This record gives sequence, C-alpha cells and structure tokens, in this order.
Amino acid sequence: MIPAPPSMSDASRRRQHFKCSSGPSLFGGRMNNPGLVQLNFRALVDYGGQPRVMNLYDPANRPHCQGYCVNCEDKGLVYDGELDLMSHGCDTSDFETLLGKLSVSHPITVPVMFLLEDPGGDYGNGEVVMFQGHSKRPPNNHYFWTPENRTWPRGVGEFGANFYGPYFAYLMATHGLGNVYITNAVKCGTKGSLRAEGKKSQRYKQLAANCRERFLAQELRLFKPQLVFCFGESAHDHYRGLASIQGFPPGHLLKHPAFIHRRWQTVKPPTTQQELINQNDEVVQAALARLPGD
Repeated sequence: MIPAPPSMSDASRRRQHFKCSSGPSLFGGRMNNPGLVQLNFRALVDYGGQPRVMNLYDPANRPHCQGYCVNCEDKGLVYDGELDLMSHGCDTSDFETLLGKLSVSHPITVPVMFLLEDPGGDYGNGEVVMFQGHSKRPPNNHYFWTPENRTWPRGVGEFGANFYGPYFAYLMATHGLGNVYITNAVKCGTKGSLRAEGKKSQRYKQLAANCRERFLAQELRLFKPQLVFCFGESAHDHYRGLASIQGFPPGHLLKHPAFIHRRWQTVKPPTTQQELINQNDEVVQAALARLPGD
C-alpha cells in the first residue's frame, strides 16, 4: 500500500516551486504545496514525483506510473476491475505554467478550492496500468484539469470542446484567483456492476466515504481553503457531509462545467451558456465579498 503523506506546517504552504521530497522527481515540480505533491503524485498516483505540467503528454515521453492507490480494493469495498479512470489535483501555478502569469495586478491569494465529483467521463486521459494485480487508468496521457488554451480565456467563445480546464482558467482570470486547488471528491471512476448499481447504492457510498477520508480530508487539511466552490449537486453533497463532521468551511454550489457545456438548452426559461457562466460568477463574487479584510 502506498503511504499517505505526513502533515505539513503552515510555513510549507508558501507559494513556491519545488521537487517532491520523497523519491525521484520526473521533471521537477510546479504545484505550490509540497504536501499536495506527496498526496497526488505518490499516495494517489505514484509517478515518483510531480510530472512536467502539460495538457497532453508526448506518448513517447509520458510519465511512468509505478503504482496507485488500491485502498478500496484492499478493504474489499469493490471487486477487482470496478474502479477504472483516475484523477489527481491541479492548482493555479500549474495553469500559469501553461498560460503565463495570471494577468491581474493584485491576485487574491487566500486558498480557494474547486471541487468536482469524480472522473466520470472518458476523455482518453489515461491508458491501462497494472499494479499489484489491479488494472486502472491513471491520467498518464493528460495532466488532469489543465486547458488546451495558450492564453487565459476571457469568455465562453474561447473554451473549445472540453470546458473543464478553460472554464477554470476563466474563473481564475476573471476573479483574480491566485491560489486555487482543483480536485475530485472521489478519485476513481466506476465501471461494470458497481456503475450499474449507481451512486446511491450502499457499496458506492462506502467506497466514496473511504476515498473522501483518505484523500479529500487530507487535501482540505493541507490546503486549508477559506472558500470551497462545489461544481454540481453531487460534489456539494460529498463535501457537505465531510465539512459537517470535520469543521471545514461551508461549500458554495456552482453549476457544473458539463452542464453549462452540454445541457444549457434544457434550462427553463431559455438561457445561454454565457448567462449560466454569469450566474456562477455572481456566486463567486458574493463569496469573495464576504471574505474578511486584511
């Protein structure tokens, strides 16, 4: 079993670029928080350190995954092969590596978390890796969450086919968010009989609770967000249960990028994608306005 990282002091949360402190780093780190590097790139998906930040890896030089979390399998919460797609976290500095420095004069540096549900959609992010007799697809084709864009997008017309990365970049740029961490509440997607049972089944609830405590709770303790934005009801439900028990800040519900991208025409009365984005912007602005002053 891959060990969880040690707890980190507040001093280690300073914005910096560094290498993973345990084991070799493949290309050098970009993520700001060393504890989150350990959690994402050793305990969750073991690349031996943080891989180079790029939207799509060169197939001939993609990071070598030498292991991944199999805690739910080890505990007998799932059958072999029922967990498949995997995700890891990403932060503002990863986006700046691809898009350039965030072009705002006074970025907001309080920690802000963007929380989604799980890696449910198959976007070709990973290829199968065998580990300890298990088969999963870590994101070894794509640095999770990052956009295809070359510059910070200013509106929906610049988002392209995959809304996720460009939309998160838009939110950072529009609201001057200089310290964002993006992650899924549940790190693995389901398939087979577990997927057929659905996310309201007792089996899924047990594995989700196990994953949240093993990873999301750790991410929250390490990152210490002052604001948590939950994209979609499912992510909000995952977070609300954890926050009510462990005293994390309340979550703010936003419309999911996939809903804005693909289901905006189902909204009554009729609306546009940009209007839905504007509604999310209003929630973000209101939450930021309630932050205590310096």
